[in-house]
Amino acid sequence: MSAAIDEMPLVVVAGATGRVGRMVVENLLNPPANSTQRAVRVRALVRDPKKGAASLPQNNPALEILMCDLLSPEQLNNACGDAAAAVWCATGFSDSRDASFFDKLMGAFKLKFTPQEVFFSFSLCHAVAALPPSTHIDP
Repeated sequence: MSAAIDEMPLVVVAGATGRVGRMVVENLLNPPANSTQRAVRVRALVRDPKKGAASLPQNNPALEILMCDLLSPEQLNNACGDAAAAVWCATGFSDSRDASFFDKLMGAFKLKFTPQEVFFSFSLCHAVAALPPSTHIDP
């Protein structure tokens, strides 16, 4: 990676190979012409690196594809530890076909709250907590 790319803020995208995750990655790497978005590096968290390589933009030095078990706090902390921001697009990260999104989220992080509380508890405890203390990105 070049020095200029290394200096760009890092955004981690969990669930990067899903329908929404792919769109988030694409828009982060290629913001619309009228956007005030600053250039960023993207770390795409995927279950299957081959699927990531096949479905995400090719030959972009600002993109890193990283296999990550989203049920592992250690792997999430390692993946997000140097990030300026994190975007959670993973909704199907449980082996249980019958579990709802909120059941999966609660089970993954052993939370016992109402759905709204789960969302806020998850985002604060597992995404933001893994980020460095001063991570504000100005456009």
